[in-house]
Amino acid sequence: MMNPKHSLFLALSFSTGCDSLLDIQDKVDGYTDQFVVQAIYLGLEEPTDPDLAAALDAGGGNFDQGSTFTVFLADAGQVSEIENAPITGAVGSLLSPANGSVELTDEGNGKYTAMAEDGLVYTGGETVTLQVTQGGAQHKARVDAPAAPTLALPETHSKGTALAINLEGQGFDSALVVVLDMGSGSVTWSNEPSGIGELYDMTHGDGGGGSVAIPASALSAASLYAVGVAGMVHADPDTFDEVNTALSTMMAGKLIFGIVCTLEPVDLCEI
Repeated sequence: MMNPKHSLFLALSFSTGCDSLLDIQDKVDGYTDQFVVQAIYLGLEEPTDPDLAAALDAGGGNFDQGSTFTVFLADAGQVSEIENAPITGAVGSLLSPANGSVELTDEGNGKYTAMAEDGLVYTGGETVTLQVTQGGAQHKARVDAPAAPTLALPETHSKGTALAINLEGQGFDSALVVVLDMGSGSVTWSNEPSGIGELYDMTHGDGGGGSVAIPASALSAASLYAVGVAGMVHADPDTFDEVNTALSTMMAGKLIFGIVCTLEPVDLCEI
């Protein structure tokens, strides 16, 4: 029986006639490499509204961190394995012109993080590199970190109704959205991925170009809501080195928040 790697090499050889044999070999290696990376680099546009800033500092969601970089590593050859094969004991860092080198903390179970308290500063427009050393091998992924999106939110909105977020035309691959009730301080809804499986689903599905529907349940109370939106850019797999290109993604984006009022009557929103 032919080795699956050899079969893939032959298939790519026939389907990519203009590519050199070295290019084809690189593609085969990318598809068959067992080292899987799912990473998200998130910044925060500091709000100018003091009430909004206070709500973010006091509420849930760790928004007071400002910048966060979360990486999940797995030893897997197919999607069904990525949540059950974490890579531990790796040494990782984030590299960028603004940050220099920021070392990642091993949180256990294949999760590695860096935050503002570690010296991490999100700067839109720069290229960010993840570098991981494990088992004597070095693995890399790169992404261009975008600035915060242009966000147009309604000042008032009927409670208990869905709210459409549309970043189409701004060059994003997907949108990350967070909704915080400024009265209770609780996060009422977010599509922010919390694990390697959710990260894979977000980056390998139809990102919609930045269109997201906030469900009605997230805005069910008469209150003031802090709505945060980050336009996310996904890394080009061609920038990966010693990483499974089919199962891996690194993405970056910067959150910007606005206030949406569902108080009734709407005159209360002017307070």
